[in-house]
Amino acid sequence: MVHQVVKKKHLKGSPKFYPYKLFIGLLTVRGGRLRGQHLTARLFIHVRRQYRVHPLIFFRAFFEKFRPKVFLYAKRIAGITYKIPVPISYRKSVSILLHWWIALAEKHRRGRPFFPAFLHELDMAYKYSNNNLARKRDEVHKLAHFNRPFLRYLRF
Repeated sequence: MVHQVVKKKHLKGSPKFYPYKLFIGLLTVRGGRLRGQHLTARLFIHVRRQYRVHPLIFFRAFFEKFRPKVFLYAKRIAGITYKIPVPISYRKSVSILLHWWIALAEKHRRGRPFFPAFLHELDMAYKYSNNNLARKRDEVHKLAHFNRPFLRYLRF
């Protein structure tokens, strides 16, 4: 990923980019918002120390690299279910990416606490090009490519 100098225009950002709020919302468990805030703060501190880059710049590049650009919606027509590829908004794609990331961390915990597994998935995505998040994104994009003929059913 690109290491950049933080400029004011990077920190202001577009209204579409709220990584802090997204992380807090997704890491909140059973209404415990404080736990989500604590984990998000620890995540941003880890990124600043480990990669020596501002967390907002890091996550903007991270999201752009691993987020899905299209998604497959299931539509049932005449008794057959078709998966129709539809482009999705930036916010929705980042949300899907974060759900994938949390699910992968939960899957690969192997008895350790959640946060170290979460950081391990982040480090694997940063260090290796053939990681779980990239494979998941490529799988969705490949299925969308193969299901392009079903775009004609989008209007139904």
